[in-house]
Amino acid sequence: MAEPWKLSPYDRVSLCFESTLMIVCFKDMTENEENIYSIIKTIDVLEWAYTRGIVKSKDYHVECKKLIHQYLVCVDNIDNFKGLDKFMQVFIYITTK
Repeated sequence: MAEPWKLSPYDRVSLCFESTLMIVCFKDMTENEENIYSIIKTIDVLEWAYTRGIVKSKDYHVECKKLIHQYLVCVDNIDNFKGLDKFMQVFIYITTK
């Protein structure tokens, strides 16, 4: 078996199921995976503020472009990234156990 830090996020989840050490897997999350989750949550808050008129259109578009660029950089640095939907399912499952 490969070292846990060399496994993809999805393989680490499988390893967690096998060993039932969810805390260990959560601690092994890479910085890029944590950043993706943070970016998604930040975009949610930014959209919420925009729809309520708290953030102006110009500022909203500038910040969204920055966040999307950061997201793409992080995704490019994750091996075997299987898409945002799958990532969020795995990440939320790990953080709620």
